Amino acid sequence: MRETTGVNQSIKEKRLLSSKTFQFLVGPNVQDRTPFTIHTAIVETLSTPLAALMNGSMREAIGGVTTLEEVDEQTFVRFCEYAYIGDYTPAQQQVVLPSFQFENGDSLIKCYYKERAFLASRKSKKKKGSFKLPDIDNAKESYERYSHKTPTQKL
Repeated sequence: MRETTGVNQSIKEKRLLSSKTFQFLVGPNVQDRTPFTIHTAIVETLSTPLAALMNGSMREAIGGVTTLEEVDEQTFVRFCEYAYIGDYTPAQQQVVLPSFQFENGDSLIKCYYKERAFLASRKSKKKKGSFKLPDIDNAKESYERYSHKTPTQKL
């Protein structure tokens, strides 16, 4: 039985890899788009809309190329990894740091991840679980106290 499974798998792989190819131009900037060529039979197993795009009567199907300007290169690479090997390398987590600008236009440096520049005060509770943010002077003081520490320093 095992040999039959291996033969069937081999036939399936041959069908997938001998299918026609389709080119995706990936990225938001026209001059920086990266071309990716992928087998249509591989994509068809994962996405009905992409299968229709590649095999229908639209100009993309006729020309064998389409543009994905809203998809970044790394995301499409992960899609291709998954399409061909059934797994992909997860993206690195990116931390977006907050910034703050006072009413007078002063801008402070960005906070480090998990830093609490404006500490909440539990004073003047209106109801259980609610809190009041400190006034601007206390907020500035709190920010200055914590913003000069690096991510490796303890708060």
